[in-house]
Amino acid sequence: MAVQFLWPTWHTDRLPRLLGEWTRCEARHLEAVVRVWADPTGADRDALAGLRHEARLARRRYQEAATEAASEPVHHRARWSGSRLAALSRATRELTKSTALLAAHLPEPDRAPVPEAADHAEILHERLTRLATRAETGAAAEAVPEVQPLELLALDPAAEPDRELFARVADAMAELERAVEDRRPEHGRHRLDPAAGAA
Repeated sequence: MAVQFLWPTWHTDRLPRLLGEWTRCEARHLEAVVRVWADPTGADRDALAGLRHEARLARRRYQEAATEAASEPVHHRARWSGSRLAALSRATRELTKSTALLAAHLPEPDRAPVPEAADHAEILHERLTRLATRAETGAAAEAVPEVQPLELLALDPAAEPDRELFARVADAMAELERAVEDRRPEHGRHRLDPAAGAA
């Protein structure tokens, strides 16, 4: 109550930084997962659990702040409206799920490497890192490499489920980018429905 009285937009003001922190954590986690596909034998599989834990904690901090923002008065100068926050929460949830599915279907160590996936990992990391900066600062979007998972990954024709996993990650990233970069003006008072976008 004291925080709400002295700083009525405390959680709302923290959201850009917390979203940026989660996006950077998810970038590191996703890059590490994709590098296992690039080199099933030599990749550092042991690091995945720690990176997943960091991303999970960062997303929890962001989502808790987004939920608390529902009870704060948000004036016309707020970065994101309630509907935008709901879209961001849905996008973070979808990317988290997509990364988890990709990690749950990692290739066995004896599977042939997919060297092209190393380039894919770098592109994913770069796009998410730049997106984190845009979330934190509100800066305009910069040109970044496109992700073409079906063409970039030399998966054999029988690996349709694998292609679908990578395509889902690309779609989730595009959804998050749209939510962060939506630059339509925000007007009036908005409240976030805490049920919208919650995991």
